[in-house]
Parts: sequence; structure tokens; C-alpha cells
Amino acid sequence: MDAAITGEVVSKGQFAALRNVSPGRVSQWISEGKIKPDALVGEGRNAKINVAMATRQLRDSLDVGQLTGNGVGTRLDLPLPVQPVPAPAKEPAPSPAGDPIADAIKQERLDQLRRANRREAEEEAARSGKYTDAAEAARQMGVIATKMMAVMEGSLAELATAVSARFEISQRDVLHLLRSESRKVRATAAKTFRNKATELPPVVVSELPDID
Repeated sequence: MDAAITGEVVSKGQFAALRNVSPGRVSQWISEGKIKPDALVGEGRNAKINVAMATRQLRDSLDVGQLTGNGVGTRLDLPLPVQPVPAPAKEPAPSPAGDPIADAIKQERLDQLRRANRREAEEEAARSGKYTDAAEAARQMGVIATKMMAVMEGSLAELATAVSARFEISQRDVLHLLRSESRKVRATAAKTFRNKATELPPVVVSELPDID
């Protein structure tokens, strides 16, 4: 392949530096076919890379999801002159205006910021008491109701003893009557509460102000 016709040719390490990635990532691109054989000059480990052709192939094969993940610093601007490998920059160089990949990355970052702001607003509303875990609240109410019923059931024997002494009737008969009537009251109350529960909406919608 004539390097003078196809453009500048560099080593894999130099290409990795131009693209702001590790040499291992360049080897991965080659093995996955994202950099194709026609962009390589030579064979094997010593093969060099045609910068312009390989960069165009990467632009076509790398999707936005890859670039907004671990490859957010990958540079795909078309070739620069080979220079000594600089120290890794803390921030990737700005992409050219009108680059669709750069625009997609900016939009993704903006969406992430909006989602983070909304989560913060929801957490603040929860801390202020506006939101309550309905399932947990229902569970706690059930625990309280169960404890109250247990207290009432436990007091029936004492009530029966007091009534028996006051009216001089059998404590056993009084206790049997109290327990029988208690079960009726519980059954009626349970039915009433079930009917009320079915009338409530399963979800209460509360809107937070729009966050840009």
C-alpha cells in the first residue's frame, strides 16, 4: 500500500496517542474489525496504521454509547502531524463545531444532569415529608392494629371477672359472651376497612416543578 497516496502512516502507539486511548484499545479495534486491513501498512505486530483511513473507519464503526462510556475521551478528529506523545490531558480537547458525535455526547451529558437534578428534588421532597413509602406505611399500620387487638383480647378475661363480680354471674359465661361479640365486631370492622381501601387510588400523583 502506498503511504504517500493514502495519507500519513504511524505506529500503533503513535496512533493511540493521537486518539487519546491506550495501545491496547487500538489492538482491540483492529481485532474487532473496527480498523480494517486496508488501513494497515504491513503485517503482524509491526504493522503501521494509515491515520486518515483508520480514523474514518472508527467514526463509522464506534457508536455513541461506546463514546459516552469508557471511550468518552476518544479523539476522532482527522489526522494531525505526528508529535512526541504528550502527558495524558485531564480533559479531552473540544471537538470541532458541528460534529454529530460531539453533539450527541453533549446532549447525553445534559440529560444526565437533568436526571440528577430531578433525583435531588425528589429526595428533598421525601426528606420534607411530602413523599411517604405507602407500602411501609400500610405495614406499620397493620402492626399497630394487630398490637391493639392483642391488648383488647388480653383484657377480656379481666373484664369478664369484673362483670362477674359486679352482677354475680358466671365469669366463664361472661368471658364466652365477650369473646363471641368481639369476633363479630372484628369481622364487621375488617369488612368496612376493606371496602374503604378499595375506594382509594393505588397511586397518588404529585408533580414537582420542571427542572432544566
